[in-house]
Amino acid sequence: MGHDPATGAELWRWSTWNPQKIGHWRLVTSPVGGDGIVLACAPKREPIYAFKASGKGVLGESDIAWITNDDARKEVSSDVCTPAFYKGRFFIVNGYRQSIACVEPATGKVLWDQRIEPPDVRLQKIESSPTVADGKLYVMDHRGTVIVVAAADKFELLGINQMGSDQEQEVRSTIALANGHLLIRSNGKLYCVGKKF
Repeated sequence: MGHDPATGAELWRWSTWNPQKIGHWRLVTSPVGGDGIVLACAPKREPIYAFKASGKGVLGESDIAWITNDDARKEVSSDVCTPAFYKGRFFIVNGYRQSIACVEPATGKVLWDQRIEPPDVRLQKIESSPTVADGKLYVMDHRGTVIVVAAADKFELLGINQMGSDQEQEVRSTIALANGHLLIRSNGKLYCVGKKF
């Protein structure tokens, strides 16, 4: 649903990303908006739906700007990770594939969709949401491996940092930002990365 931020009045609603009414599906991601488009992510490798934020009442097919179910976008999906919007682009993490896509909001054009395959590092499933700041995107896998890529129209892997222990499993925390610092939490430790106070 979309609401007026000043009054809370409902502006529009849409249903459903689950037309088959599959009972065991759950919704983990939050909607995210930018440049007049709102993304709603279906679970379990199903499509992402992009809506025009200017809609009114019960939304229909004409209010959908694009869906990631065609050949050009079929791998752009998000089961658990909430996409990020930054400087006119959506950044969407596919945790099953360990991939990140950069998508143009108005058209759904995929500027890049890149699997993260660093040398000497085997990534695990990703269920944390991406954090974007200062031209960089940060995301962490189940073992506490932090991946840093350029939040730009061209893919660039900037770094891989192991923040979890060798025994770390199922790290799902999203990296937080505070006063120019990154707060990174594995299952056993909390790190503050940045200049000393």
